[in-house]
Amino acid sequence: MKLKKEYALLGIVILALGIYLFLNDQDRVHYTLPETPRIETADITRVEIRKAGGNLTLKRADDGWRLTPGDYPADSAQVERMLQSVAELTVTALVSESQSYARYDLDPERRIDVRAYNKDRLVRQFTVGKAASTFRHTHVLLGEDKNVYHAAGSFRWEFDKAVDELRDKTVLAFERSAVTAIDLTAEGQQVVVTKKAATAAEESLPSSPPAEGQTEEKSGETRWSTAAASTSSPAPVTQRVSPDFSSVCSSAGGDDGGDSSAAVAAFFVTTTCWPSAVRSMAVTALRSKARTVLSRNSSTALSNSQRKLPAAW
Repeated sequence: MKLKKEYALLGIVILALGIYLFLNDQDRVHYTLPETPRIETADITRVEIRKAGGNLTLKRADDGWRLTPGDYPADSAQVERMLQSVAELTVTALVSESQSYARYDLDPERRIDVRAYNKDRLVRQFTVGKAASTFRHTHVLLGEDKNVYHAAGSFRWEFDKAVDELRDKTVLAFERSAVTAIDLTAEGQQVVVTKKAATAAEESLPSSPPAEGQTEEKSGETRWSTAAASTSSPAPVTQRVSPDFSSVCSSAGGDDGGDSSAAVAAFFVTTTCWPSAVRSMAVTALRSKARTVLSRNSSTALSNSQRKLPAAW
């Protein structure tokens, strides 16, 4: 009987303690995260980035973004990523109220201050520190708020850039569909690749599978044809694989000039520089022409090792 009373008393004490802890919230942490309303990237006209290594400014212009100091065109892809991080900044948790900024790379030597404007109106201000250990958040300060917060995403690297890294390094840009001809000239020899509408006979040609590592590109009724400067019958080539014209093969050259060098140049450029899907269609048409020219001009043609066609052909 005595034991039952002790158990009952113990139960009452535990229940009372549980009620006390539930109702007493003095030791709980209560805070409200500051709001960072989403803004549209199209509304941002200027971004200022300030850090110990130097300041820079991005300004929206009619022809894209300009970068100062220096008034350079800015890399549009990098600017777009930066604008997305500014516009979609989202605070997820309070990290510290102690103002111990060095442990979060928010001290003056390592912090990155970001300010975004719509014309002359400040629409976003925050300071970027280091990424969290999970690399899913970044430590930030918001405006004049002295508390350290977690912001969603790891984006410090997007703002930790020098002027040279943000410059647009594009030398020449054009629409691929606007290209109608490509003219290759090397050591006095010329090869021209032109685009034309495919004939009914060419459209009926069987498709060749792309070479390993290449992608097949559908071109509808567009065909490409190649010809040396002195040849009269260009060989049709389908536009299923995009050739790489970054360099001209050294085997396309020649010192003798005339029809011989032009035909050999066309043959070797077509067969050795291009992917196998294009090469398989061009080699049949050029094979007979190359052999005829080599036989007629044996005194000035290529050496025997160069004249010998691979056995697979």
